[in-house]
Amino acid sequence: MIALTAAKKLPKHEEIRIQLENKMRSDSYKTGSKLPPEIELSAEYNVSRSTIRQALRSLEEKGLINRKSGHGTTVMPMINTEIQKLSSFSEDMLSRGYVPSSKLLDIQLIDAPLHVQEAFKIKNKKVWYLKRLRFADDKVIALQLLYIPPNLPIQLNDLVEMESYYELLESKLNIKVHSATETLSARKAENEEKELLQTEDTVIEFDRITYSNNAECVEYIRGIYLASQYKYQFKLIRDN
Repeated sequence: MIALTAAKKLPKHEEIRIQLENKMRSDSYKTGSKLPPEIELSAEYNVSRSTIRQALRSLEEKGLINRKSGHGTTVMPMINTEIQKLSSFSEDMLSRGYVPSSKLLDIQLIDAPLHVQEAFKIKNKKVWYLKRLRFADDKVIALQLLYIPPNLPIQLNDLVEMESYYELLESKLNIKVHSATETLSARKAENEEKELLQTEDTVIEFDRITYSNNAECVEYIRGIYLASQYKYQFKLIRDN
């Protein structure tokens, strides 16, 4: 059994960005309220004003704040950041202020299951298969089953050593993830899932098929998440 740890030391401005975002999520900074001036934040976090500006710039790019000269920095509604954002598990956990990690339970070349063949548009070919437990701050969150298309030149060592699959695609193959289709359902934990996720309760199962900028399928992933530890939020817009 091989343990993979995805924790990374974050730049100071990212640490501050996460702390500010967590305060917004917990309503310490409410929607419509003003953030303290840069000079006050600089003193509070004991960093330079340029570091504070970097953190605020990241929050602004995510749509969480609105900065206007002479009017201060206003906290925007959080729901704006939840719509249609495609991210890896590690990216998602880091953005929420948690330290992500993984435990690799199985890795092998297998005959692609029928549903994976259909997604990859292949027949009778072998694909890389990874089974991983995913953690946030050392607390188990999910079981993930990852299938990788046979046309991608990925080696065993790449997969054993990787921290994030999306990062591997971009850094090694220069492939950028663009979009995905995802199907969710709720059910009771079954068989091995009960032991691995330490639950007899409800889980959320999702199947995600992910595509690159060239519209090529780059993964099929099935995730089984603890319903008590994970939630999805959607923004729905009515056409007028």
